[in-house]
Amino acid sequence: MIRVSDLNPAQPIRKVIVYSLAPMLYQISIEDELGEHLLYTEDNSPYRSTCIERVKELFEPFTVESMVLRQQSAYDEMIGHPNKQTDNTLEVMLSPTRAAH
Repeated sequence: MIRVSDLNPAQPIRKVIVYSLAPMLYQISIEDELGEHLLYTEDNSPYRSTCIERVKELFEPFTVESMVLRQQSAYDEMIGHPNKQTDNTLEVMLSPTRAAH
């Protein structure tokens, strides 16, 4: 488990993954050499945001090698298609800097 307070500005972050859970609901994972780790708040609940710009603001003090937005579509499930062998994950590169900066 990685909490926001565990992040060290002196240590670069390999990859920040912003999961799009629903419209305007995002959850964060940090990727390192050991894999992906969900980011938690100090009260041990998963860090969530309703704004990507707030996520970028959170990571401003850190050196982030890459930041991506990741979404898995529920389209096939919603229209009754059978499970597919292929992954339908969409991953889009994000700039780690906020739009206003």
